Amino acid sequence: MTIRRVACVLAATVAGSCTARPPAAIPVVPTVTVAKSLPTEPTQTSAPSPEPHHVRKPTATKQAALIVVITAAGDFIVDGKSLDLASLEAAAAAYATNHDEPRAVFMADENATYGLIIDAMDALRRGGVDKVSFAVQPP
Repeated sequence: MTIRRVACVLAATVAGSCTARPPAAIPVVPTVTVAKSLPTEPTQTSAPSPEPHHVRKPTATKQAALIVVITAAGDFIVDGKSLDLASLEAAAAAYATNHDEPRAVFMADENATYGLIIDAMDALRRGGVDKVSFAVQPP
């Protein structure tokens, strides 16, 4: 159906006859859209480039975490040794210097207070260990 015919049908519907003038021509500007597509197949590369000698390769074994046991009496135990807060901070600093991503795991007694745990977290943070998780046992 042409535009003129559509206009006539609309005019007939509204006015009852097809005496309406055809609509003025609407200027149409052609546009072109250019889109660059990505290849769907992986590209083949030549042999891998050699790595510089200063790049550290990841190790296959997972790095061990610093285990901190907090007793109900308020003792902090690391590697079987009972430590106070200052010694815990020093142990955290020594651990952080030897590990790329230092992290700790708390194993707290159920009767240990939140204050003890917060103090231990602060000591670890001052020592350079920011990532801390908690080991829990199901009830």
